[in-house]
Amino acid sequence: MSIYARIGNRYSRGSTIHQNGGASSRALSQPNSVHCNDMIQAPTACDIDPHFTDGDQRDMPGREEFAPAGMTAETSLQRLKKGNARFASGNTIHPNLDSTRRIETFNGGQKPFVTVFTCSDSRVPPELIFDQGIGDMFVIRVAGHVCGLHEVATVELGVERLNTPLLLILGHSKCWAVTAVATGLQMHGNVLQLREYIGPAVAKAQSRNPVMHGTELVQAAIEENVWKSIEDIFSRSQVVRELTRSGRLSVVGAIYDTEGGHVKWLGAHPEQSGLLSVRDD
Repeated sequence: MSIYARIGNRYSRGSTIHQNGGASSRALSQPNSVHCNDMIQAPTACDIDPHFTDGDQRDMPGREEFAPAGMTAETSLQRLKKGNARFASGNTIHPNLDSTRRIETFNGGQKPFVTVFTCSDSRVPPELIFDQGIGDMFVIRVAGHVCGLHEVATVELGVERLNTPLLLILGHSKCWAVTAVATGLQMHGNVLQLREYIGPAVAKAQSRNPVMHGTELVQAAIEENVWKSIEDIFSRSQVVRELTRSGRLSVVGAIYDTEGGHVKWLGAHPEQSGLLSVRDD
């Protein structure tokens, strides 16, 4: 049996191994899960009760329901903040990962409470760093969270079709795409296209911080790139502009620290009113 088949079998049986999740992590909604800091930690270090069943999981503290229709941007944001606090402190509960949740989302469809647009970096898995589960988050990922036609279209799917009240653009520390553009690293093939999208953010960081260079410039450019993605979404999506003007959608930026696990919240774009003043066709 291949390693992929073994992994799939663990998940379908509810016996997943949550590696690198913090020594104090416990799968409260997934009682048969094993949490370990690395590949060699023994599963017996975790409190596993083989007598739990799917039915027992329904009332566990780690269980969260579908996002209610009346959920606001503020309640969505607070849910993200609480989830990230659990993740960064090593107290994750890994909600909504059991077979009951799979059946709910299969029969009832997806009802995410937030649309997240972030980078493809393997160190930035949104469902994990916000301690959420199946059907909780509508996630779009692409290198450097650059906004082309397909990305903006997918954002519109999340905020309009799925009616999420919050759109989060999430940058992160040590972003290779931003670092490559800011420091002039050699790029090949279609990766070169990233410069078209990220270059203006780097240029703005340089103009605002003319004495910065190296790591400091990269950090400033990472934040500018978050703002740039928000600008691109507003400029290219009438849907997002209309939803934001009406108060049905809030758009915020944030930066994830890949070392410490914490998210730095940036809030709304400082020039949002001007971005919303773009004339709709």
